[in-house]
Amino acid sequence: MDSEISKKLEAFFTQFKHLKYKRGELLVRADDDPSGIFYLKKGIVKEYAISKKGDELVVNIFKPPAFFPMSWAINNTPNHYF
Repeated sequence: MDSEISKKLEAFFTQFKHLKYKRGELLVRADDDPSGIFYLKKGIVKEYAISKKGDELVVNIFKPPAFFPMSWAINNTPNHYF
């Protein structure tokens, strides 16, 4: 990513509360409205659904820098993923 863009992102997101999560902790639960947009600076986030059989179906893997859940933010699409 361009360093100019990185600086702008950092400047923008420093005005919000910095959160840290432990490995395996849920950030967003399926069918709940997210508390906002997450900006991932460090680590990896797995977005997944649970099938009718109970299997975990990975939808996306987010790596820094990433924003999520964007479909909810842009289109107001209900969130069906963990």
